[in-house]
Amino acid sequence: GVLQLKNDWGVASWATIQEMLKTDEYKDLNIVAHEEILDGTDDFGPAVTAFKNAGCEAILMVAFYAQCAPFAIQIKKVMPDVQLVSNLASYTQEFLKLGGDALNGTVLPVVFLTDDTDPIVKNFVDKYTAVVGAEPGSLVAQAYDSAN
Repeated sequence: GVLQLKNDWGVASWATIQEMLKTDEYKDLNIVAHEEILDGTDDFGPAVTAFKNAGCEAILMVAFYAQCAPFAIQIKKVMPDVQLVSNLASYTQEFLKLGGDALNGTVLPVVFLTDDTDPIVKNFVDKYTAVVGAEPGSLVAQAYDSAN
């Protein structure tokens, strides 16, 4: 299944996914449910019910951590074995704090690790953490890298 945030980014991402599904590489992947959510949604009951009724084995969450974490908590109460897959925008400490144990086993793409031993990375992480009070996420690191 696909849980998609209904904004420009979510709509464009869903269109890209649909195009990918037309390729030979993904021809055996079957999306049995697609649910759109609005920013600020905190009751995911209708989406949870739709995914459960569709018998989803996995759900790709095309949303930000503020939606993905509470969705994970709600879906795992009903479908504890469903495989959750999120996106780079969810790869943050806040996502893990909000979602807690419901996120165990969630698959996330990673392009940046805060425990990288490279001195440049370590210096960036240490300085950012000292100023902000939390470790940087992937998007912060990419923005920093792009600007420097």
